[in-house]
Amino acid sequence: MTETLTNLKILALDCQATGANPGKGHLLEIGWIPTRAAAADDPAMAGLQSYLVRLPADAVIPQAVQRITGITDDSITAAVSSKSVWENLIETATKITVGRSSAACPTVIHFARFEEPFLRQLHQKINPEGPLPFRFICTHEIAIRLLPDLPRRGIRAIAGYFGHSMPELKRSADHVVATAFIWQKMVELLDTTCGVSRLDQLVDWLAATKPPGRSKRSFPMNPGIHLGLPDKPGIYRMLRTKKGDPLYIGKAKSLKQRVNSYFRQKAPHAEHTLEMLTQARELDFTLTGSALEAAMLESDEIKRRAPPYNIALRRRERELTFSTNDLCRHSAVVERDFPVGPLPAGKFIKTIRVMLIRNKKNQPKSTSGPRRQLHGPSKKWCSTALI
Repeated sequence: MTETLTNLKILALDCQATGANPGKGHLLEIGWIPTRAAAADDPAMAGLQSYLVRLPADAVIPQAVQRITGITDDSITAAVSSKSVWENLIETATKITVGRSSAACPTVIHFARFEEPFLRQLHQKINPEGPLPFRFICTHEIAIRLLPDLPRRGIRAIAGYFGHSMPELKRSADHVVATAFIWQKMVELLDTTCGVSRLDQLVDWLAATKPPGRSKRSFPMNPGIHLGLPDKPGIYRMLRTKKGDPLYIGKAKSLKQRVNSYFRQKAPHAEHTLEMLTQARELDFTLTGSALEAAMLESDEIKRRAPPYNIALRRRERELTFSTNDLCRHSAVVERDFPVGPLPAGKFIKTIRVMLIRNKKNQPKSTSGPRRQLHGPSKKWCSTALI
């Protein structure tokens, strides 16, 4: 009897590199794990291997790659040769294919179009005579057919859609674990929704099923959750699960208007926002007495809970401050002499102050009557500037 996808032994694999392809960069890190869909939720993840790959002497790790992976020139000193990595990889793949008619190891990768050229380059460099020992299965290709209306289908979005949380840094070991988890969930969906339960059926289904064009965005969150929000100020928390850690914390003058704006079909959201919305199934909120109070509560809660999609705010380590009307003096708390705020501390206030000075210089001088006094930004403007 042909082996089912649930019990099929596969190799979940991920690579990180210094460039988009072998012509623009070098393999930087590679990780893999032998597993099955039936065992992909094993917390021990037995057999997981991950290696930093030694770079050529003249190669550098771009700053952008260092930032998203956390791999620096110092950490790469612990790297091993590509030959050693390849030998270990082939050893694992060979164990998976023992007793099978095909020598090609079923290799599950999310967005295999990235990894495949690097693996082919290694194969050509180290063992050019033999056939490539991998049969690639791309979970991204499955996702665009199986879940066509999701806002995003990158590995972080799909893993989060199924309920798996990934660390901020892009490392091969974490991506391998996520890939194995995605494979498990997709095997279940393929069987229940498409009747695909074997590898040959999956190959035929991928070939026969044309990726549909985008019609509309389908959000995992039940519309009833966000449509019933009150038209009042407060903070909101996007969640994967009820009482789970927040994906994102935001503030609003009107929770109803702000949160529902996320779910408009043609809203021009940034990529990271669409990625977050692909994962958010639940919502929590706290009402406040004013937009000013919401801004203060949001800042404190982000610092305390560090949601993954408030990265920009956390990285800037933004602090709020209150100011005098002329923006010359500041206080960490609102007081009678510091009525303007809350405002982001630092360059923002300096920029606004320069604008006020220029505005004052450009005002026409009055020849009669009391001289008009220039005041700083109104309290109303400041309380809504960050919403």
